[in-house]
Amino acid sequence: MIVLGALAVAPLVTSARARQLRAPLSEGAEPALVRVNDLQATLAAELYAATDWSRGGDGPALGRYRDAVAAEGTDLASLATLVARIDATSAGDLSRVTAAVRRWHGPSSTQPPPTTDDPLGLAALDAAQRLETDLQRFADGRRRDLRSAIQLDVRMAAALVPMAVIGVALLAWTSWRMASLAYVAEERRERLAAASRSREALFRGVSHDLRNPLGAASAYLQLLLGTEVYGRLGEPQREAIARADRLVRSALQSTGDLLDLARADAGHLPVRGVPVALDVLVREVVDDHAAAAARAGLALSVVVDDGTDVERKWLELSTDPGRVRQVLTNLLSNAIKYTPRGGAVEVRVLRAEATRVAVEVRDTGPGIPPEHREAVFEEAMRLPGTHAVAPGAGIGLASARRVARALGGELTVSDGPAGGAAFTLWLEKRATTDA
Repeated sequence: MIVLGALAVAPLVTSARARQLRAPLSEGAEPALVRVNDLQATLAAELYAATDWSRGGDGPALGRYRDAVAAEGTDLASLATLVARIDATSAGDLSRVTAAVRRWHGPSSTQPPPTTDDPLGLAALDAAQRLETDLQRFADGRRRDLRSAIQLDVRMAAALVPMAVIGVALLAWTSWRMASLAYVAEERRERLAAASRSREALFRGVSHDLRNPLGAASAYLQLLLGTEVYGRLGEPQREAIARADRLVRSALQSTGDLLDLARADAGHLPVRGVPVALDVLVREVVDDHAAAAARAGLALSVVVDDGTDVERKWLELSTDPGRVRQVLTNLLSNAIKYTPRGGAVEVRVLRAEATRVAVEVRDTGPGIPPEHREAVFEEAMRLPGTHAVAPGAGIGLASARRVARALGGELTVSDGPAGGAAFTLWLEKRATTDA
């Protein structure tokens, strides 16, 4: 009976140990790794805006700088909460990051440092990278400890079960049989859970491994284009660097889509609800793509269906403007990518129903056959023949639909009135504020 008691208690002890090891990983290190990636991207954007401001002092550069500083404060505050659950090494790294940022900002965080050569800004980026390295080291160590705890559980069970069989054959056989059935059921459940975790970890890992070098590459390309730190560039060189930067930004968008796929599937995609003027937001996104459309030889336009509503209250809704911008950016990028030169892309803002509004992106491209219209929203799905026209991973639309659903809306596709495809983002006037 003592052996049976030990057999029953040992897994409970080991499971408690596993939970103790897992908590700092799932509630600290893993979300902190995501947040420190966001911080590095914010610091890179802040560095570029500061450089741009130092060169010309234009208002948009100052606005971007201040937005980046605000996002930086949010990232640091969130990291402080998460790092407190981890270890002293990570807390020390975060203190060094905070100190480096303060040295960079100097006495005022609302005015960029007056220089185009900013070693203090690069030092802040280096400190954030060191924090990420230590967080990754901590996470890897905890995962090894978790595997050891599980292996210990298996070894203890293997040692105790034969002793129980020898002591009381019938009771041991019954216990073994029940444990076997429970093990099979647990194994099946674990396989499903492990598949989900592996998928999320893969997407997060790919995004993490690509995002930092791509973000740094884009920042350096922007420095080359926006400053003369490395010497004056001729027009051919500027065009080549600008083309390279567009490709890097496209890759960054793909890594962001991967990360959002993982977050959405795990139910962790953050969404906030704030008052938004939908027509203003749509025009901003279209303006952001005007240059790309012009390079592609396309006509790009916006139509807002005012109807008879003079005050246009239907255009005011509560949603997450960043997520709406993310979906529309994906749709417009695809429309420009797949529409032949001389074609047109039109964005329409429509009052669809009493409780919903719609933003439709039409193009005059090849369109999508009816039998493939749901498949295009699946991960890694590319229509036959499209890779030669525009290479890609096939994750953008999958990510866009998940974001749309996290907003409480939907993303659909149909035929365009002049041929091509028409993608429609449906939004509730009172969108969800918590994913």
